[in-house]
Amino acid sequence: MKEHLQQLLAKGNTKAAIQHLLEFAREQRDADLQEEVLAQSARYQAYAKEKRLGTTSEEHQQIVLARINEALLQIIGELPEENQHNVVNAQGGFGWQWIAGILLLIGVLSGITKVFVFNVKDPQMGLHLTIYVHGPQNRQDIVLENEGELIADFDDRRDRKLIGQGGQTIFSEIDRRFQDEPFELSMQAEGFELMYPDSTYRFTGEPIYLAVRPDHRLGIVQGKVRSRDGRQFLSEVLIEVAGETDQTDSLGNFYLQLPPEKWAHEYTIYAQKDGYTLKEEKYYPLLGEKSEIRLIPETSVQ
Repeated sequence: MKEHLQQLLAKGNTKAAIQHLLEFAREQRDADLQEEVLAQSARYQAYAKEKRLGTTSEEHQQIVLARINEALLQIIGELPEENQHNVVNAQGGFGWQWIAGILLLIGVLSGITKVFVFNVKDPQMGLHLTIYVHGPQNRQDIVLENEGELIADFDDRRDRKLIGQGGQTIFSEIDRRFQDEPFELSMQAEGFELMYPDSTYRFTGEPIYLAVRPDHRLGIVQGKVRSRDGRQFLSEVLIEVAGETDQTDSLGNFYLQLPPEKWAHEYTIYAQKDGYTLKEEKYYPLLGEKSEIRLIPETSVQ
């Protein structure tokens, strides 16, 4: 099984290898394996679409395919061992054909135009890290695509990358001295935040699945209500936002925590108090500023 899958990849038949892996995962009822293979299947479908539409360069397509194949090789390598002789033997033979093919793929991945088969483990060659950004539901919950940035801090090196198609982000040319070392991840993406912002990660070469959620600030509306001239705080002002209400305290403050299903990037605040005209004001929660509302007495309205 493993030998057959490796030969498929060496011959450039990635699609068939994915199909065989999916069939094997279903037969074994291995949900974790199936999830890993489905993730690579989604990457391959995105690659095939880019290639068909010609939206990316040939060099980029080769690198993407090589990374998919490398991930598949890692999955295959973790499959149960079979009672078969090792394909690679001391006398060479057919096994070296697919190994050369695999090394060729790794060479493309590293951006090398000439492949030196016996030098793939050269310590001077950079490593790469693949991160999949997904929503709070599961790994297939794609909420960020071609927007936002991930920031990786490897000791004295900081690297920023755009979150790409399917939530995939690739950091390349990482110094080998950071292998198996801890590093930190942060994100800049309007309207979203990391689910576990204080986590520390370890660079092992395995893909990282990074869960994000809507920015909690989207659910907070707060501010202060004053008199027209700003000298007097107005208490007991009725504040209404998206169907939720609050009343100002003795210092004119109000604070609403909206339920997640009502979160938005823009709100209209309605402020109403007896003896004053109704005031409507726009509010943008991600600006991080408190609303400053001034009410006009009804007697002042001409």
